[in-house]
Amino acid sequence: MALQSRPDDFRSVLASVDSQGRRQWLYVHAIGGVWRRRRALVAVVLIGFFLALPHVTVGGMPALLIDIPQRRFTIAGHIFWPQDFIYLLLFVLIAIVATALTVALVGRFFCGWLCPHNVFLEMVYRPLERLAEGVAVKRRRRDQDGGDASRVVRKAVKWVAFLAVTVVLANTMTALFTGVEAFRWGFVLDVAAHPDAAIFWALFAGAVLFNFAWFREQTCTIVCPYGRLQSAMLDPHSLVPAYDPRRGEPRGKLRGEARAAARSA
Repeated sequence: MALQSRPDDFRSVLASVDSQGRRQWLYVHAIGGVWRRRRALVAVVLIGFFLALPHVTVGGMPALLIDIPQRRFTIAGHIFWPQDFIYLLLFVLIAIVATALTVALVGRFFCGWLCPHNVFLEMVYRPLERLAEGVAVKRRRRDQDGGDASRVVRKAVKWVAFLAVTVVLANTMTALFTGVEAFRWGFVLDVAAHPDAAIFWALFAGAVLFNFAWFREQTCTIVCPYGRLQSAMLDPHSLVPAYDPRRGEPRGKLRGEARAAARSA
């Protein structure tokens, strides 16, 4: 017998599962607008910076190289050793203060604009899913109707695209620890020469694919401590966007009587 949901279930049941613990799959609509375009532009800059970082050199040295076997870090052409840990501590303290100030002023700006999980999920993986399987309504209908040839082909195309992006991300992250010289032809890791790096590559690629292809928004609601901590850093003056169901979709500027009604409300 199915359990009846109650209005206060959100206090004890995760939004991503139903009252019986089954996954509630989200079919996210593609919403346009000026702020969406601005977020996309910021995402392009961030993703481009991440992908280019292993290939950039400063003074003949990598812009960033985390050399764990040699216990040294190369940042912007400067080498830091374990005894220079105080600089990392100062950087972390500055980042914590800056994060708290940002949350107090502009709310969840980091989550929406800068978080790597959100940037890659919303600007890379979800768009690829829409290209392969169609908009949210069509994806939901196909999943509810069951398997057919078209659905299987679309799913296969999506997973191939996901795998390709995941390989690129895993290569980039691994290169930050090994240098680009560890990759043959620039994209194939030399497993024989770097067995430990190969293990890291496999674990990282598996975690990325699992996260962006299946776990998705649950990372924010279950795993990420920052998402929970933000509530303690908000104050009455923080910028918190809210949804007005009386306006509905699509969003836009209110005019005439609608604007007057909104102001009075």
